[in-house]
Amino acid sequence: MLAYLAHDNADLALTALDRWRSTLRTEGAKLVALTRRRSDLNPVLEALDASLVEAAKAVEREDGARAREIVLAATAPLEAWRRSGGLALFSDCIADLSGRYDALDRYRLVRPELAEAAVRAGIGVAATDVAAAVSRCDAQAGETIRSDPEFRRMADGMSASLAKVPVALDARDPELLHRLLIELRAFERLLAFRYG
Repeated sequence: MLAYLAHDNADLALTALDRWRSTLRTEGAKLVALTRRRSDLNPVLEALDASLVEAAKAVEREDGARAREIVLAATAPLEAWRRSGGLALFSDCIADLSGRYDALDRYRLVRPELAEAAVRAGIGVAATDVAAAVSRCDAQAGETIRSDPEFRRMADGMSASLAKVPVALDARDPELLHRLLIELRAFERLLAFRYG
């Protein structure tokens, strides 16, 4: 939804906000019923719901930037509550993957000197780290996500591109490496957009 707001796609942002409010009502009620910390969670969920209504009004006023600010501020208390209780979500894994990918993506933005062994080693370490993150997210995904053809295309595509990085490094082929990094960036952005 934040991506819709960032790209001023008001219709999809409003649809996503409505879906989020609906999910919040059903899943939030289940979470409240399951947790011992009900008194802590109820006000957080109520405040989030009110903020989502406010964000939707901002979108309708064509103020996507304000709606994004509202959503980001509104989700912080729920994130803090969730993390303080040790509750992990699949989106946490995707966020971690994206954070780890940044170390590799810098070589897409500024082409590295592949003749230098230390540079190749740094790229190799970063690629291995990202590959491990992809594997972790694949393992953590629920069966519904794991069997989704779109998720498979992204996760498997990212893994396949990462497996070719050592080939580009061994060949000292900056063009191949650059193409792989472009592919990897696309897969990482799609995963973050869909599941983050």
